[in-house]
Amino acid sequence: MQEKNIMDAIKSGDEQEMQKIICRYSRLLWSIVGAVLSQVGTTEDMEECVADVFIDLWEHPQKYDESRGNLKAWLSVIARNKAIDRYRQKQRYRPFLWRKRFWRKKWVWSRKWKKERGFGQLWKG
Repeated sequence: MQEKNIMDAIKSGDEQEMQKIICRYSRLLWSIVGAVLSQVGTTEDMEECVADVFIDLWEHPQKYDESRGNLKAWLSVIARNKAIDRYRQKQRYRPFLWRKRFWRKKWVWSRKWKKERGFGQLWKG
């Protein structure tokens, strides 16, 4: 019953209740996000994910359905999903950097190999 009162207060725009929610659940959400992003994410990524959870709660409190579970579980699932999204975003960018480095090394190596064997002279003269 207490969560219903808290959510009603958040729906009406009570910033003090929102502050209580942030104080109560931020450590839990931080640990969930940190478990997902520990290898690829920075501290800023983790902070953004946790902040995004609370921003979503503030902007869309009607998405919470108390019949499906308690507030703690709902916030935890949202935090995990946001962290997974950030993880995928980071992983999508990393292979591109690897390919770019690989092809650059291969190109430099092939130019050097051709130069050592005199292949550059065939096109110049």
